[in-house]
Amino acid sequence: MSERLDIELVIRSLARSRSHAASLIEQSRVLVNGKVASKPAQKILESDLLSLADGPDFVSRAGQKLADALVEFKIQPTGWCLDAGASTGGFTQVLLERGATGVVAIDVGHDQLAQELRADARVINIEGCNLRELSPEKLREISGDQHQFNLVVADLSFISLTLVLSQLKELAPAAEMVLLIKPQFEVGKHSLNASGIVTDWRERRRAIEQVVDYAAELGFSIRGLVQSSIRGTHGNTEYLLWISPQGGENRQQWSEEISKLAKRDK
Repeated sequence: MSERLDIELVIRSLARSRSHAASLIEQSRVLVNGKVASKPAQKILESDLLSLADGPDFVSRAGQKLADALVEFKIQPTGWCLDAGASTGGFTQVLLERGATGVVAIDVGHDQLAQELRADARVINIEGCNLRELSPEKLREISGDQHQFNLVVADLSFISLTLVLSQLKELAPAAEMVLLIKPQFEVGKHSLNASGIVTDWRERRRAIEQVVDYAAELGFSIRGLVQSSIRGTHGNTEYLLWISPQGGENRQQWSEEISKLAKRDK
């Protein structure tokens, strides 16, 4: 009897969930009979030996995306941070490990945040919350304090960043922001192939540009833009955008870099 590798990792308590297992596999940390595994769907027998190589242990694969981007951008989280679309808490975990005093973790779902983060006194977990309807006054009421955020991070699904960015600015007017741009949720279903992938580089460029353009309209300057170190769950190329309320308008100088990144798709 055989089982998928990602499921077997959970069964053998080597991973907390299938998404955690997928993250471990993508980081080349999973060994099957001493050899590095590369596919979550690989079939595993009861007699196969599974082990983990040393490395960072993120509660979700998203943590790797932010961790690598913070290094690329040379950002050191300090003070209080806001995690929009926290889910299991990959971004929250990275922020705390990199020096944040605390994190307000917001998600529209329920019971998703990893238990270790729920139990961390530095985390304020706000569940079942629609960011588009969250005012500074309501956030203060829910969190019990009026936090001055130094950094906002966002990893949102099934919604365009353009629909929440103005609200994030209202919640954290002085904060730098690092946003995960997911083209599949920016361009619309008509631009996806049968597997839900944005294959046309021009559509990926359009996705990046509409977020960058809206950020510029809101008065943000563009500080950095990189391709995510790992792909999205279903294989989409994603990007991390660093914007700042300081620095003035500089949108036009990023046009060429946006096109280069959109064409890369590696």
